[in-house]
Amino acid sequence: MNAGRIAHGFSRNGRSAYALFFVPCLQVDEVKKGEKMNKLAIIWLFCLGLLMGQVGQATAVAPQPPAAQPQKSIAQNTPPPASQAAVGTTVYLPLIMVNGASPTPTSGQSYDLARFLSGDIGNGILYEIHQFNGSQTRFQLQITPTRIYHTKGENVGEWEELWATDTYIYRGTDTSPGDINGDGRPDYYSLRENNQYGSRWAPRIWRVGELFERNPTVTFYSKDNCVPFASGPQRSWLRFDAYYPSYTFASGITLNNVIQLSWLLTPDGNPIEQYFYAEGYGLVQWEGSSSGQSYINEIHAPGQRPDNPREAIACLKQNGFSPRGLPKPFVWVK
Repeated sequence: MNAGRIAHGFSRNGRSAYALFFVPCLQVDEVKKGEKMNKLAIIWLFCLGLLMGQVGQATAVAPQPPAAQPQKSIAQNTPPPASQAAVGTTVYLPLIMVNGASPTPTSGQSYDLARFLSGDIGNGILYEIHQFNGSQTRFQLQITPTRIYHTKGENVGEWEELWATDTYIYRGTDTSPGDINGDGRPDYYSLRENNQYGSRWAPRIWRVGELFERNPTVTFYSKDNCVPFASGPQRSWLRFDAYYPSYTFASGITLNNVIQLSWLLTPDGNPIEQYFYAEGYGLVQWEGSSSGQSYINEIHAPGQRPDNPREAIACLKQNGFSPRGLPKPFVWVK
């Protein structure tokens, strides 16, 4: 997952960050795809995250059912067709609904998340995302031997950086949060864990219904000079909600092999954001608790449009960032 998303769990792909002494509390939501978050919402979410505590190690745990209390779904815009059923979805309270329809409760199945987040080396399919504010952004997966880039925008090509090992999906840097500290200049953030660059975002092989706890250190920088202006831990949870053999989006486009994930500030809370990833595409839909739904609405044929130009931040290369846990190049092979 936005100028409010810290690291998927932390897109931009949702996280809150502990600001430095001179910076007011900020919330970076990993998926607000190039959009500024409402400042009040940012501050509220971050302060709430601080109250919830910042202690914990990344670990996958089975969800525990909280006390029953009816909650409003954050995804009730477009009811899916009757055939749009989730496979291996665990339903629990508070009830999280998918586009207004409760998934069918079945035993969880395990999936390789690299199947939905990555692809073959090279540049993938170009597609458009209709954003909740009415704008449109061109997305494209760009894969190198050691990195997965989810790029956004045909002019600048901001990106979210991921990589995979045999056991985890990692996130590193996100250049798409926008102007976080309000100085009129664009920013980016990077994640670290145990003083090493990169943070575990999810298990690579993951079972539907499970939670994954994360506590990366998030550091925000100005793109102008790569000088940090805020840094701190952000504890949150990512949940594997459902797998769909096929899924039809509000645009009428149907894609095969789609997963749904949720980002949470507490293990039994309502999602702050929900993400949909499709095999061969990457991120194709997201929806926030304080914003509307953004979804795929156009697919470009090969060669119809130029590839997204991946954004280059000159000073970023001087920081010496390198991924952890990469014994060999990673490529998803069907």
